Amino acid sequence: MSQQNPENLALWRSYICGELDANTESRLEALLQGDEAAFTAYAAALSSLESELPGPKDEEAYRQSIIEQLPHARESKARTSSRRTWSRHPLLHYVIAATLTALLLGSGVFDHIALKSNQLIQRPNSSSLSERMMKATTSWFDSWQR
Repeated sequence: MSQQNPENLALWRSYICGELDANTESRLEALLQGDEAAFTAYAAALSSLESELPGPKDEEAYRQSIIEQLPHARESKARTSSRRTWSRHPLLHYVIAATLTALLLGSGVFDHIALKSNQLIQRPNSSSLSERMMKATTSWFDSWQR
């Protein structure tokens, strides 16, 4: 079957035209899936029958129906992808980070943290620096919650 001789070409033409019995058709379909040479023979038979095979009944209507379906698919894909991508855009993340930084700077959070850490560093005390910073932070959180 894998050789391209006239008998095989005639067999493939009969398959394309639907002139074979069901057993032979199923055998040829299985052969098409597994044998590349059989597929090549099928393609050669199909191209030789191209001018004889019928086309669509109303070719213009068929073409128009395909063209009408294309923009709708593109629009729906564009709408769903734009909904997903705007939240992942890096510019949005930069704007959020800049806004939060401006709010924290404006509220004096950074100044308060710097003041407390300077007081802890310069205070002569027997406790370690990390303990003093922890106490200052917890006291700041306690005063902030009230």
